[in-house]
Amino acid sequence: MRSAITIGNFDGVHRGHRALVESIVGWKRGHAEPDSVRTVVMTFEPHPVEVLRPGTLVPRLTPVAEKQRLLYGLGVDEVRVVPFTAAFSKTSARDFFDHVLLQNLKGGFIAVGGNFFFGHNREGSPGRIVDWAQERGFEAKIIPGVESDGDLISSSRIRRLIEAGEMVPAARLLGRDYSITGEVVHGDKRGRQLGFPTANLVPAVAQIGAPCLPARGVYLSSATIEGKTYPSITNVGVKPTVSNSGQVTVETHLLLTPTPPDLYGKQLTVEFRDRLRAEMKFQGLAELVSQIQQDIETARARLGLR
Repeated sequence: MRSAITIGNFDGVHRGHRALVESIVGWKRGHAEPDSVRTVVMTFEPHPVEVLRPGTLVPRLTPVAEKQRLLYGLGVDEVRVVPFTAAFSKTSARDFFDHVLLQNLKGGFIAVGGNFFFGHNREGSPGRIVDWAQERGFEAKIIPGVESDGDLISSSRIRRLIEAGEMVPAARLLGRDYSITGEVVHGDKRGRQLGFPTANLVPAVAQIGAPCLPARGVYLSSATIEGKTYPSITNVGVKPTVSNSGQVTVETHLLLTPTPPDLYGKQLTVEFRDRLRAEMKFQGLAELVSQIQQDIETARARLGLR
């Protein structure tokens, strides 16, 4: 069985990535015998930069499992996650092409982006893939990047937007609202004491695979737990009014009651729709409560809730 292959990191599975996936799915669909073709997305973990530049961390738009789920949702037959190691990084571009793409995957069609480089010292270019494919008698295609607002869509561009709290333009590039998933953990119960119970996530921020966190602040959001989605409001930050720990938390308050019980230990997905305001330090709890009430009223009005 021949393969239609695309290769890349695919962090975020954004609109540009989807153009690559659509090219291999479309090639299979147009094949004289589509059942004889499988579509394969090859991606890498950890991010190559984290191996090639030790100490560098690339905040993830999508953890591996979420990346796979999104790619399979686009109709591909296989998502192959290749461990990226220092030894693997020394593989020559030609060896990778001949042994991995041809012999292992039995490539019949390969689609890559115009900025895709591979092999030791990035010696493999999109142009070389096309030339080598022609030598072997099969097809390769360079897929143009997808633009939005005059610039190419890229994972790094989306990370910058999210880290600046610009969730609406980030969603435009992703093709969906940006989300973070994690296990609900016990907090200090202060939100409940103040009358605003929250489901709390404590994302890792200084290790490989850490999520890309939105800028500190309060966000209009939606929260999904056990297949049910609730309108919500989410705070990302260090709670400077009530805590000196410096620990970044993601705290989500569900806007519709009754609040589902027993959330601890369950998986929560928070989708960030828009930033309402930056994180602030208040003079005391009364001022904090007043601002939270204003935030909730703003969120309910934006969502058309009564």
